[in-house]
Amino acid sequence: MPVQTARPQQGSTNTHRLQNQSVIRERTVPITLHVRPIVKDRLQEIVTAEGLQRPDENISLSGVGGSYLERGLQEHMDMRYGALLEPVIRKILQTEMQTMRNQLRWLLVRIAFDANQTRSLVTNIFYRQPGLSKEARDHILVETSRAAKTNIFGKSPQMAELINLYDQEMEAGKKAAAYEK
Repeated sequence: MPVQTARPQQGSTNTHRLQNQSVIRERTVPITLHVRPIVKDRLQEIVTAEGLQRPDENISLSGVGGSYLERGLQEHMDMRYGALLEPVIRKILQTEMQTMRNQLRWLLVRIAFDANQTRSLVTNIFYRQPGLSKEARDHILVETSRAAKTNIFGKSPQMAELINLYDQEMEAGKKAAAYEK
């Protein structure tokens, strides 16, 4: 015995009522869905409300239902592809950040070494100065410490020039790395 499936009933082609011919902007195809009565009632409420707001447009249950179905499918695809894109974006950011960390690590180590070596030399020379009292040395150390703290966040033209040179070097490094790939 063949399996019987529920199919939409073909309407009579011989109608006695006037039918409004709608302008189809985009080709659509018919689809039959079975939904709970509350879903159909809610869609009908939306059609009625939209029809009151825009009486010059022919708003149908099919049009509203199709719009909600399209929106749901779009959200489903967005969530699906969003989940796929997140690890890819995370990996790209991780690679770029690692490159920057490596560059900054070498720069910071170099700065720390140069600064400590210079400090040691200057302190050694400073303490060997003849005729300088202990109080004068302590006062000079306190004042130079205060000035150094103030200058840490200062933006001088010399620092701006060095930052520009650094940026140019980093850009050249990026281009060289891209060329090697």
